[in-house]
Amino acid sequence: MGPLLTLVYMYEHDGLTKHADESIGILTRLGDIDPLRRDYYMDLRSRFVWAKHVEAGLEPAVRKTATGLCDLGLTQVPDAVPLAFTATVDLSRNGLRDMAFVASLVLVQELVLDDNQITHVPDEIAAMGRLRTLSLRRNRIASAQAAAAVKSLRSLRTLDLAGNPLPAEDMKLTASWLRAE
Repeated sequence: MGPLLTLVYMYEHDGLTKHADESIGILTRLGDIDPLRRDYYMDLRSRFVWAKHVEAGLEPAVRKTATGLCDLGLTQVPDAVPLAFTATVDLSRNGLRDMAFVASLVLVQELVLDDNQITHVPDEIAAMGRLRTLSLRRNRIASAQAAAAVKSLRSLRTLDLAGNPLPAEDMKLTASWLRAE
């Protein structure tokens, strides 16, 4: 495992996009054979996947919708700045564990993070002043308190938390946080 990981570090230093496919394959294999370090390998893999699919191919100033970001196996978003001028961002069906990247998405109006592993909405979401729709269906948000940061979003009209392990009373409470049109 050591020589393979060293090779990935060398590839990273040489340029993430240049060796992305080979590094993604190596890190996937390492994650399969070393379950104790799987999260580390998948986070490092996410950097190569992100470079391949976003930094190398997305022109956010021109595009209104970030597509092609679903089902990539991302566990994190290493750098959301390329998505800053995008109106709609869909990162569904990845393996995202958190939303630490949202502070960079100041102009995003719709954020879809369905079918991930997100457990809470961070306070940094307050930077998303134009966000109208936030979909977090089928994640791991277990209480209204874990989603309470959305109360700071004055433009939020739609919050979808269906499929999360939320008690019914918490679902009603989160619905009361939305602003009327």
